[in-house]
Amino acid sequence: MITAAILTIGDEILIGQITDTNSGMLSRALGSLGIRTTRMLSIADKREEIISCIGKALNENDLVLVTGGLGPTKDDITKDALASLTGSHRYVTHEGQLKVIQEFLSSRGLAMLDVNRAQADVPDSCEVIVNRRGTAPIMVFRTEIEGHKSTLYSMPGVPFETEAALPDVLNDIKNHFGTSEIYHKTIMTYGLAESALAKLIEPWEILGLSIYSEQDDTLEHALGKLLKERKLTISAAESCTGGEIAHLITTVPGSSEYFLGSVTSYAISVKEAVLGVSGALIRENGVVSAPVAEAMAEGVKRLTGSIYSVATTGFADSTGDEHEDPGTVWVAVSGPNGTKSRRFIYHNDRKRNIERFASSALFFLLQEIKANA
Repeated sequence: MITAAILTIGDEILIGQITDTNSGMLSRALGSLGIRTTRMLSIADKREEIISCIGKALNENDLVLVTGGLGPTKDDITKDALASLTGSHRYVTHEGQLKVIQEFLSSRGLAMLDVNRAQADVPDSCEVIVNRRGTAPIMVFRTEIEGHKSTLYSMPGVPFETEAALPDVLNDIKNHFGTSEIYHKTIMTYGLAESALAKLIEPWEILGLSIYSEQDDTLEHALGKLLKERKLTISAAESCTGGEIAHLITTVPGSSEYFLGSVTSYAISVKEAVLGVSGALIRENGVVSAPVAEAMAEGVKRLTGSIYSVATTGFADSTGDEHEDPGTVWVAVSGPNGTKSRRFIYHNDRKRNIERFASSALFFLLQEIKANA
């Protein structure tokens, strides 16, 4: 298998001034060609460190992709370091890149300075891929260190320039290496701790109802796809989640096709007056209980005319009552085949509990709709 290392150069990354987004983008692109990334490394604007780290990476991999350090300022020393590393004896002007620089500056009404012109000068040991989105060319070095052949791509550090240059770099890689394919399969699960999941998949068993998608989906996106496919509608009645369920559902484009609305029935009076929950039911069972959650779900379904509904009632922080503990939520789902409820307990802070409550509600709703196919 072809291996690659990805290096980013720049003090601004190491001090946290900017975030490195190039490495992930490059790694994903390489993975699509069946190339395994063995290392990602950020290094300072120091000549000796650049030479040392890149030299080691070239010696250990088939490909090395470097971004950054190619600007016109004095601290951009990557080109000089690469010239030294690859045994270049002189610089030559790449006319194609010089033309891009001239057009770039002219379009902004700027004069050509020596530092701008110098960006088109490259070590005579490299090949050039013209950077059409910026001033620094992409330099390609075919190297052999101690009998080990490898290729180095030096790319600009500005993310949109890196992204624009990537197709040309990938084409060059495909033309010079026999690339293969790596197959990735994403399976999204809910309700299983990582340790429990690891134990379950030791023999690669099917995870059953814990799986909610075989794509890289959020719960709300997976739910939306299912509702659209089956032409179903939903509504929500929320107490402890305070509108979080409705918020998650409506982050999905096109959710108006299936989401009819919600009632944030935080107060008992709203549960009774709007959703029709019996006061006697609340007094007998407690506001955080299965009967109340079920009555809320049935009430909002009746109110909106939706096919399915989901409801939550719980204690998101350190409070509780004689019926239930802190961190408890009852979730009810009502549909054509009746109403069901489930109890979940989470021991987190208030904000995290609300997030978990809402996710549990969406997952329960998703499970019930799938089960009623």
